Amino acid sequence: MILSAYMTYMSLIMLCYCSRRGGGSSYGEVVRSAFGEKMEEGVSWLLFVFLMFVIIGYMILIRDIWTPLARQVLGEDVDGDYVLLGITVLLLPLLFQRSLHALRWNCYVGSASIFVLCIALCRGGWQHLKPPPSSSSLNDDSHSDNENDISDTIEDSFSTIDYFKIPSSQEILFSFPIVTLAFMCAFNIISIQNALSQPSRKRIQNLTQYAIGACFCLSYMFGLGGYLYAGSKTRGNILLNVPMARQEGEDEMEYYLFLLGRIGCGTTIMLATPIVALPCREALLEVVDVWFHHTHHHHVVTDHQTADDVATTAEN
Repeated sequence: MILSAYMTYMSLIMLCYCSRRGGGSSYGEVVRSAFGEKMEEGVSWLLFVFLMFVIIGYMILIRDIWTPLARQVLGEDVDGDYVLLGITVLLLPLLFQRSLHALRWNCYVGSASIFVLCIALCRGGWQHLKPPPSSSSLNDDSHSDNENDISDTIEDSFSTIDYFKIPSSQEILFSFPIVTLAFMCAFNIISIQNALSQPSRKRIQNLTQYAIGACFCLSYMFGLGGYLYAGSKTRGNILLNVPMARQEGEDEMEYYLFLLGRIGCGTTIMLATPIVALPCREALLEVVDVWFHHTHHHHVVTDHQTADDVATTAEN
């Protein structure tokens, strides 16, 4: 994961330098300045399809996270598709924004929300490190049947934690793409650079370092806390390991932390959807622009302005 963070940092810095040198204001334009319009069209198509799959994944997560919450609040069975439709309607004003600067508050609220779930997982993992109470300590003559059920529930919630384990080839192939794409933001870095009031090289470097470092710490704590909480029973979505209803005998603080964390995770994914939709829309518009305006990227260099002057002007 450290290697992935470092490689992501270097690739982002390289993209920013290419944008400054070539004058491209988007991911597609940087590719065009280096490889031509055909490659710009191909990369824009790939980016559009990739981000569409990301948005679809976000929509599935939004439905799975918010539907149980809606059912608990309303006290009746609610169709998850209607919940997703209602949330999509609420997000429409954000989905039509034209710059990341207009969506900056999404990042702040989303980061704070996911941090709550990280705290809940770390606290729950710390609690699960303690051995579960034995069934003999829970039994008494008056409530034996009820407390035996509580004991079984507590013991079932604990699973094996492998502190030193050599992963299999299947586990490596499954986890490698997840770790590699943990800092997926290359398609937004140029827009972030354009949104800065003073996009100097030093400022871009510091901003990228702090952003990647913060994401690394949060992701590492999130993964470690989730594994300590569920161990070998960890599922693809860690919230599937957390019961929605409050369990009898469960720590009250832990229940409310996970409830806030679930709401925070749902809020984060909701607010991340417009941030991903923006470059997705721009990639599609790049393709349309190439199709219908074949000379829209051609720069004419006059006798009084050399190519070096154009590059210097774009850099400044």
